Amino acid sequence: AMIRFIDGLPDGRVVLVSITDTAMAATRPLVAEIYTALRSLGAPANMEPIGYRMPFAMIGVKGLPEGEAVMAMDKTKVIVRLEARVTAAAADAGGATAAVSLSDKTVERYDITDHILATQEETADGDGKDGSSSGSGQSNGPAAMEE
Repeated sequence: AMIRFIDGLPDGRVVLVSITDTAMAATRPLVAEIYTALRSLGAPANMEPIGYRMPFAMIGVKGLPEGEAVMAMDKTKVIVRLEARVTAAAADAGGATAAVSLSDKTVERYDITDHILATQEETADGDGKDGSSSGSGQSNGPAAMEE
């Protein structure tokens, strides 16, 4: 269904793809045609296979050259966040499809396991009675995601 959907899109259509847990069974990887469809949205030609329980996110555009999409994949328990500026050139007088490009691309990752371990260490270092800890005082939440 996803392959047919992507194949049917007009050039220039912006597409967001997200997998939060898993898109396949542990013993049955995604078919090659999925990667062909993702490449039609700008995924790289040598894209690493999406693994079982791996978070995956992509901002692509139908017809974007291979490797131009914004994409992130990571181990389980990692939140990925993508940003990109989408720009469309003005369509010509004949109504031809406007070229769409992505710029100002950013990828951020937030490792939930690291955050939990750091929180446990801070709790163990402080007495926990007054709500204070010996942490740096900097936020480790999603607003402070690291690239």
